[in-house]
Amino acid sequence: ITSNNYLDTLILSHLQLTDANMILLFQDLANGSPLKELKLIGNELGIDSIRSMVPFFRNSRNLNQLNFSQNRNINTECFGLIVEALRGGTIKTLRLWGCRIEDILVLEHHKLVCLKVLHLNGNNIAGMPSLDNYANLEELYLARNKIGKEGCSSIAKLLKKEGACLKCIDLESNDIDDEEAE
Repeated sequence: ITSNNYLDTLILSHLQLTDANMILLFQDLANGSPLKELKLIGNELGIDSIRSMVPFFRNSRNLNQLNFSQNRNINTECFGLIVEALRGGTIKTLRLWGCRIEDILVLEHHKLVCLKVLHLNGNNIAGMPSLDNYANLEELYLARNKIGKEGCSSIAKLLKKEGACLKCIDLESNDIDDEEAE
């Protein structure tokens, strides 16, 4: 994989990959790769996997789609490392649905400048950042979380922002009552 200059998509999903497997793979990918899309869905990735990927994320000039969905060991700390490593890069689609992320406040401090799609359904997200820096965001998926009034306010503020591009919002099953909806 590391010597291949043409591979632009890597899908290693539902293979029960662990941190040890990822550390070996990403040692070699850290020096740069033409990858545009990386899908590691339904594995057993955790903090050690994410730490091993940080150099790859920082050196990746082409990566625009990343999907770590259904990795139950990916938590808030993992999400923070991912966002921090991707800041200023080319990432357009970030999918981490069905993980164990409780807050996404890191998005307020580390802007993902090209982000168009953020898919975080089915986590346990209660901590919501200001989304002021995400006017380019087109799709936001937060179903089956706990975003509450704070999250609704953040989304409403983004929708009011001049130049906002948000076209799709999924807030299903967030226990949003009349007050939050208003």
